[in-house]
Amino acid sequence: MSGSNNLAWQDIRWALVRRRVLRVQQRIYKASLDGNIEKIHFLQKKLIYSLDAKLLAVQQVTTLNKGRKTPGVDKVRITSNEQKIKLANSLKLDGTAKAIRRVWIPKPGKTEKRPLGIPTIKDRAKQALAKFALEPQWEAVFEPNSYGFRPARRAQDAIEAIYLDMHHGKPKWVYDADIRKCFDKIDHEALLEKLDTFPAMRTQVKAWLKADIMEGYANSPKEIAPSTEGTPQGGIISPLLANIALHGLENHLKEFVGNLPGLPYPGANRGKERKRMALGVVRYADDFVLIHINKTILDACIEETKKWLTSIGLEISEEKSAVRLGTEGFLFLGFQVIQVKKNGKFKVKIHPSKASRAKILLKIRNVIQLNKSTSAYKLIKSLRPIIIGWANYFKFSECNTDFCSLSFLIFKKLRAWVFRRDTRNGRLKVKERYFPSGKTYSFQGRSYRDNWILNGKENTKRGIEEVFLPQMSWVASEKYVKVKEGKSPYDGDHVYWAQRNAKYSSFSTRFNNLLKAQQGICPLCKGRFTAFDVLEVDHIVPKRVGGKDEYSNLQLLHRHCHVTKTADDLESILQEPDEAKVSCPDRKTR
Repeated sequence: MSGSNNLAWQDIRWALVRRRVLRVQQRIYKASLDGNIEKIHFLQKKLIYSLDAKLLAVQQVTTLNKGRKTPGVDKVRITSNEQKIKLANSLKLDGTAKAIRRVWIPKPGKTEKRPLGIPTIKDRAKQALAKFALEPQWEAVFEPNSYGFRPARRAQDAIEAIYLDMHHGKPKWVYDADIRKCFDKIDHEALLEKLDTFPAMRTQVKAWLKADIMEGYANSPKEIAPSTEGTPQGGIISPLLANIALHGLENHLKEFVGNLPGLPYPGANRGKERKRMALGVVRYADDFVLIHINKTILDACIEETKKWLTSIGLEISEEKSAVRLGTEGFLFLGFQVIQVKKNGKFKVKIHPSKASRAKILLKIRNVIQLNKSTSAYKLIKSLRPIIIGWANYFKFSECNTDFCSLSFLIFKKLRAWVFRRDTRNGRLKVKERYFPSGKTYSFQGRSYRDNWILNGKENTKRGIEEVFLPQMSWVASEKYVKVKEGKSPYDGDHVYWAQRNAKYSSFSTRFNNLLKAQQGICPLCKGRFTAFDVLEVDHIVPKRVGGKDEYSNLQLLHRHCHVTKTADDLESILQEPDEAKVSCPDRKTR
């Protein structure tokens, strides 16, 4: 896209824009694999000055991101198409940055709060633009067992990596580590030195790092503090910068143990590579674990880790970190990981932790408490994504027993909710109204017959719509395969990533079925889904004009395609003649 004169936002062909940007990113990735720094910088400059990348950056922060309506210190929101085009035209990495608005949000399950930095909308767009250029370069060199805040990598990859390090039949020692205030303490100069980029990018990143932190707005600030260390949580580029700062820890520790004298354990093969393989390092953002069969070597690695972290201004949180034998178990990303002895051998068992189970029960309880007088239909609509979403996250583990236990506890809460609603009729009558007997339910391609499934009905424009709340135990446990070492969404292997997304995504069954049926292609723009795309389920005929909630009326779209289609559908409805609205057989007349 060469020019922007008279360019209309609504006429932009986003699939082509994304394809052109991805093409340059793939070239950056390949140049990074080859170690061609000169070519990397040339392509990165080409990308940040291209109109395609600028439009995509503006679209991300003004249309697609959930925080698009949250203003920075300047109180500016970009909502109209004309404003978006104007912002894209003015977007440039000019080495400046406005102050960051800081708000305090509670930590999950804790009374303490953590700071969240909100840049201005223009700085967010500039950060997205810079990330387009920097991410493919670093994806080519990031360590194989780094998983947090990276495209197409998930928490389940880290858990599977831990399993592969611990399942060799012998008890192992584990150091479950946590970095103290990682985002807030990263040394700026050490980060910029490691970034090692061209001057314009370095100056811009430094401006973001050094930007003042302001509580309140620019016209009436409550407090202004200079930024001397750390990357503000909330910025689009902050997670990438944190990953760059922590890059090298795994390789450093592997090299360290490879040079230690002696064997890593009795009977081990000789050689540096065997020593390296004996140490497991798995990192997800600022949480990581070190795994080794020899406690002496593990202790040496811990001390070396502390020295390495000091070089970037970080330190271990001693109160949140501990060395444990694998048989004692430890928590990581909501999972409980433990080695158990069975038939004379030690095996690894991974399942949802007790704290995670308690948290989901509390969340469900709160939803039920807030919906004491609502209909069963609306309660099911609120609870279903919570229950199935949680189960989809933990289904790649030994979860069957936990799911069955939780299903029963959730059922008890629902039964109490039902019987409190109607105390005039007999319990049998109330039970049959909400938990009808003799019904068969279809879920994830399987049929279930159950007399205690919560049902709900609502009279809609499409007629009477019935829904039911599936049991968590109906979500089957599945085996997860870790992402291949050296694979990246920037490598151009669309087949690998399409198959992987369809098989190992934690999305709903409906989502996965549509993904397979459409063979990974968006029916609107005809573009292939990539690992970077945010996808959404769309009703071909909108529900507000009688479209049914069934597969024949559903399609999976890019989020930007969905936004465009929704706007077009709304415009068509508003322009529809009153006579047509009255005569439409699927609508009710008042």
